[in-house]
Amino acid sequence: MRKKWGKDEIELLRRLYEIDGMGWTEIAGILCRSKCSVHAACKKFGFRHTKEQERALRSRIHGGENNGMWGKRGPNLGLTKETSDRIRAAASRQSQTKKSMYRSGALQRPVGDRNGMWGKTSWRKGQTKESNDKVRRAALKCSETKKKSWKKLSEQEKERRRRVWAAQSRRCRKKRTSIELVVDSWLQEMGIDFQTQVQMGRWIADFYIPSLSVVVECDGDYWHCNPVRYDAASANSVQKKNMDRDRRKDAFLGGRGIRVVHLWERDIVSETAKIFLARVLGN
Repeated sequence: MRKKWGKDEIELLRRLYEIDGMGWTEIAGILCRSKCSVHAACKKFGFRHTKEQERALRSRIHGGENNGMWGKRGPNLGLTKETSDRIRAAASRQSQTKKSMYRSGALQRPVGDRNGMWGKTSWRKGQTKESNDKVRRAALKCSETKKKSWKKLSEQEKERRRRVWAAQSRRCRKKRTSIELVVDSWLQEMGIDFQTQVQMGRWIADFYIPSLSVVVECDGDYWHCNPVRYDAASANSVQKKNMDRDRRKDAFLGGRGIRVVHLWERDIVSETAKIFLARVLGN
């Protein structure tokens, strides 16, 4: 015979579920009721767990030895599409299935009002690593994960990815800087045959003059820390990163017999760099 819930029993259920954060299975043993009965009662009376309680409950019930995979080895552990025919075939089937579903209309892309965030405001809108601890922790975790993945790659794969990224950067960069346009006009006046935005390995050169094996770089005073205007010892993280990148780029090009000429922004604006460039190029 179905047993009704009394007031005292309901209050105990609320305390165990909402305050103590216990699950249906745990409460069922205390109240001597079935799991389904406790579940139905929680829904009926509108009892809710907080997100912290939900995480703790999942960890308590399904963590450690309670996890069905405890002590076992996953069948796909360490396997990728490149190393396993089975994984590659499964990934290909899944891809083809989704493509056919999109074409037939059975599956629609989550755009517009089908997007789960349609009409909503993201919780982190306007938040940065400096203003929000959660965003900062997520960024640090993502950074550490990417660093670990990068360290596992072979040197050949690292170099291949660097070249791909350089090519993508070259394609995406449509607008040239004002100082680059000035130097471009100078080289045309001198009658120099040159190329712009040339990919060399992982690097992109502003100007390359094949006949002289010379690369001309236009460096902004702030971004590249012009020593005439800024003290390298007190440079910020962005300037230090750019200076380090410039050193590695120069070393790479120099190792291939290419001379690198750096023109600073202040010298380009004052046109003193034009005389220096003409002398270097023999004009």
